[in-house]
Amino acid sequence: MKYLTLFTFLFLFNPIQAQQLMSEIGRVNTTFLYTNSDNEALENLYSETDFSYALGYRMTLSESIYLRAGLVFNRYNNQGSDPVYDNLYEWKTSYAGLQISPEYQFLNRKKIRVLAIGSIEPQFFIKGTQTINKQIFDLKGIEQFDKPFLFWKGGLSANYCLDEKVVLSLRYMLGKGNPLGKSADDETLKLKTSTFSIGLLWGIKGCKYCRNQRLQ
Repeated sequence: MKYLTLFTFLFLFNPIQAQQLMSEIGRVNTTFLYTNSDNEALENLYSETDFSYALGYRMTLSESIYLRAGLVFNRYNNQGSDPVYDNLYEWKTSYAGLQISPEYQFLNRKKIRVLAIGSIEPQFFIKGTQTINKQIFDLKGIEQFDKPFLFWKGGLSANYCLDEKVVLSLRYMLGKGNPLGKSADDETLKLKTSTFSIGLLWGIKGCKYCRNQRLQ
């Protein structure tokens, strides 16, 4: 983990390598995958959708390979019910972390570029609440929520040149977050996510590809 943090720090604060600034906002749909100490899954859980944000740098490694790193913020929410005791549950949580994301461009059509994306994201609990029948409880200190998660994600991105320096980016990512470390009571919480986002890439020295397209 410390090597990932160091790499991200060097990447973010090395303006010589960074070629584009990135800003992104999206909607993330989350499903909680919870199992108790008997390895039994909690049923009647329903996904919810909330906001996702990202800021960072993107650099070119070759004509078709890119790498970006940045900071991410996500709100992961869920609902549930207990038909036996007639309870209603709601979880609202916020996590922030780092993102390392390689991209491979496999389609190039005029001003549009389509890329396959992978991403690794260690994320850390900021705050959260659980509501049970209108009673609200703080999740801080609750082991299943308050420990770091490591997310692995994959998806596609379509980039469109708006001008010689600005690129519009649409991304769709599927991912799964696993907790780091074993729970003391053997209860586990995993997060399954799907995210659709829209963002802008600003070229520090302009986008060579977009410039070439404007000249054609």
